Amino acid sequence: MKTYFLKKIKSKKKNLKHLPFLCLLGMSLQTFIGGVLGYLLTEFYVKKANEKQKKFLPASLFLPLPFFKWKFKFHHWLYGLSALLLNLKFSLIQSPFLLAILVGISWHDLVEDREWYLYLHRK
Repeated sequence: MKTYFLKKIKSKKKNLKHLPFLCLLGMSLQTFIGGVLGYLLTEFYVKKANEKQKKFLPASLFLPLPFFKWKFKFHHWLYGLSALLLNLKFSLIQSPFLLAILVGISWHDLVEDREWYLYLHRK
């Protein structure tokens, strides 16, 4: 008769994909709500874009590179990052709520898309 007192305990991998939202909550409730709202709006938008098969603005844009056989995939995390960088340079947006929405847009693609780092594709 075998006894199974000591079962192997599988270590659960900690899911830290939403850690930046906790950082936003540490700043203020306003930035936390903005980040979550940006994330959820992007989630809704990407699902609708995939359902409609790009009948309106797709989640990612492909830009052909002249003189090369490559095209540049402009992911939606780059949308948010470029808007944040433009804001750092020109101070266009003063509201932390709107800046947190941009962080939520960027964070959605980094978390949900496994190929967020692939931005060059052959034609």
